[in-house]
Amino acid sequence: MVKEVWIGLIHIRPNIGNEILHEIAGGAFVSVFILASSKFEYIDKVKAWTKELNLVFVEAEEVMTFNDRLHSNIGVSDEFIEMAKYVENTGKMRISKFDQYLKAE
Repeated sequence: MVKEVWIGLIHIRPNIGNEILHEIAGGAFVSVFILASSKFEYIDKVKAWTKELNLVFVEAEEVMTFNDRLHSNIGVSDEFIEMAKYVENTGKMRISKFDQYLKAE
């Protein structure tokens, strides 16, 4: 199968002992760019990445090929275009900055 760059908005939460997210964070959203042949492969790779970083995978939203994203009405920044090119050229995953939110009181 042909591999393409896929993108999705990933919702994550910290596990106990996690040092990636700030201690007061309830979770975060992050855009993840991965070379994959399907949505299922993309999600499997995202879940493996979250497990490796001791994060809890909550859900994936707006998962699509980057090419589909370019032709959608969602919008794509220059930074995202550069990340997608990097993934396409190297096969290595890229992520946007974590958009963290506070724990509910």
